[in-house]
Amino acid sequence: MIAAQLTQGGPIIIPPGDPLLIRGPVKVPPGIELVIQRDLLGTSKGRILLEGQTVVRFERSRVRDVPLQVVSGTVSISGLEYSGRGHVAAILIAGPGPYKNLRIENFRISDANYGILRQGANSTLDGATIRNGSFVRLFGDGIEWNVCTKDNGVVVEDIDIEGIDAPSDKLFWGIGIGFAGSYYNPEWAPNMAVKNFSIRRVRGRSLRQLIHVENGQNFTIEEITGMDISEKYSAQSGIQLASVVCYGCTDFSVTKVNADAQILLISGTLKGRYIVPCSNFEASNMKITRGGFSVEIGGLSSFAALKNIELVEGVLKIRGQVERLELTDLDITSPSSGVEPLVIDKAFLEGEMARFLPKSPTITRNQLHLRSRT
Repeated sequence: MIAAQLTQGGPIIIPPGDPLLIRGPVKVPPGIELVIQRDLLGTSKGRILLEGQTVVRFERSRVRDVPLQVVSGTVSISGLEYSGRGHVAAILIAGPGPYKNLRIENFRISDANYGILRQGANSTLDGATIRNGSFVRLFGDGIEWNVCTKDNGVVVEDIDIEGIDAPSDKLFWGIGIGFAGSYYNPEWAPNMAVKNFSIRRVRGRSLRQLIHVENGQNFTIEEITGMDISEKYSAQSGIQLASVVCYGCTDFSVTKVNADAQILLISGTLKGRYIVPCSNFEASNMKITRGGFSVEIGGLSSFAALKNIELVEGVLKIRGQVERLELTDLDITSPSSGVEPLVIDKAFLEGEMARFLPKSPTITRNQLHLRSRT
């Protein structure tokens, strides 16, 4: 029925009625505005293909196992209410592209594998907004932006995540929102990095890791709230417990985080070998009620600033050195009397990592309140 109506041109409305079974791929012609007011049911081969300047609006309809595959163009998707684990992701953005000014908003994805999956190795993207959505009871990541070195201008905002718990046979599943570049590069090469994106106003509950960035540059993470971030979720996935984790990143900021799990701004590694530390960043306005804060830093002309951070029961660990390290307004209480609240390990930059030693490292300390729990 959908395929037949799409040949008519103009705005297409699929009115309320009995659920439609989508048995195979349905290609929406470029430039169509499609309004779906009826429930859709899928099969292992059913999917909707979107390209060009296409608008798809879901109005009071539910979609079960009919993924949206964004092939290319400027596509807008709103109102999607999706469930089902018959496909890897509810929305797939995997090329061939190119993409420009994608928009995905006002959605709810539940009881699925991945929510929104972008595989970017073989396509380019210039602008995307993902906003006002929720992910509930997933196995895989809520949003995964994978190997996206040719993407720019991505904004993820106003997202709610409740419950991600990967099955025991799924390695590296279980992240709330993840952005990744390609292989780590000791020069922080921009063509290898995922870059120029923002993640803001995200609330996450009942998962192992909330925000994840690998080999990122020129990005911001702000207004992150995490509760019940625990190792009991995705226990066999191989991902670290963290509210925010950034590996081998440069030129970024993380601010306004209130969570109950550690923050990691640390080196990118390959098969256990350190490749590149984090550099040129500011972390500020944070309260971590359980867990510590670890940074691994370096760079010949580099800086790191940690400002207005409260660790209720944790340790601040700083490994490495930068040209300018600023520690301001830190309130840290370690978990017990035998544990130092602040640990600085300058010897981290040895061996192959010695290339990141700054010439004249300095540390500025202002208003440090350090204590151990008794």
